[in-house]
Amino acid sequence: MQVFEVSGTAYEMGRVIGHRFRRVLQRRCAKAEEKWMNEEMRAKLTAIAEKLEKTFPEALQEIRGKAEGAGVSFFSLLLLNSPELTRKSDGCTTVILKDSAGRVFFSHNEDEDNFFKNNTMLVRFNYPDHWVVGYTNAEKVIGSCFGFNSYGLLFSSNFLFPDKTDPGEISRYIYERWLTSASGIAEVRSRLQEMKVASPFSFNVVDTRTGEAFNFEKDLDRVYETEITAAYGRSNHFLAKEGEVKASPNSLFRAAKAQEGINGLDPQQASGEKLREILCYQGEDRIHSIFLTAYNDRTVANLCYNGADGSLVIRDYLDHNCDYNLSFPALLG
Repeated sequence: MQVFEVSGTAYEMGRVIGHRFRRVLQRRCAKAEEKWMNEEMRAKLTAIAEKLEKTFPEALQEIRGKAEGAGVSFFSLLLLNSPELTRKSDGCTTVILKDSAGRVFFSHNEDEDNFFKNNTMLVRFNYPDHWVVGYTNAEKVIGSCFGFNSYGLLFSSNFLFPDKTDPGEISRYIYERWLTSASGIAEVRSRLQEMKVASPFSFNVVDTRTGEAFNFEKDLDRVYETEITAAYGRSNHFLAKEGEVKASPNSLFRAAKAQEGINGLDPQQASGEKLREILCYQGEDRIHSIFLTAYNDRTVANLCYNGADGSLVIRDYLDHNCDYNLSFPALLG
């Protein structure tokens, strides 16, 4: 993956990213236009752009800048950031553990079929009063994978199998992008309650300053909240509506196996590496595995946070298991 920083206005930051990944984006956008773009789709995207202008103008400008920098159609790039229109699903698994001393340990696997060595990035967005770091691929805004910010928040997101969608509302990718700049868990909660979303998602948040950890399941017009006080594992289906909404067999297995693994871990022996070991579980087939290796269904990256020493390790499975070792306290100054 490429690791870099951007600064300036939302448009300027998007333009830098777009220019950096212009060849990749030109190929992806051409395929998107060929597959989905027609008069009806353009009308839907025009309505979405008008709504974003009123609700999330910075996200809209970031996408406009990226399209300009890459030399691609704005509508094709907006489409790739509107998974509800393309029925795009994503995979991932998260485990969180809080020990008796209040220290939080956190690990997240990102499973994606459109992530490759040449189109993934870990990018830091520098704003006048804060910064946000996020992992994603060239076409998507950050927020739907994992990241952290200068307020001391760690976050990860999990796609949720929907029982219904409303493509006319704000896409989950753009809604999650908005959450990445929240200054605390209270602000995450407030933002989740503020507007509707086009399809559901799960958002995990750890405040490294206070030791608080929460999971929020955002349905189209409701929010389900779980405070994490001990061991927690989840994947890609509703826990608040478990049994009501259909989920894939692999998601059900990953959630159960991750919860089993985190329940069996002695909190006093916890570490980021031990959490990642849970997420490396491979069974006899794809359905019975947490770590996925199929070309169209694979684990591409992992984030581990060790609450004992504040270390962050990001493993890039697409690039020979390359590790990026960071100190969160040092990043926060």
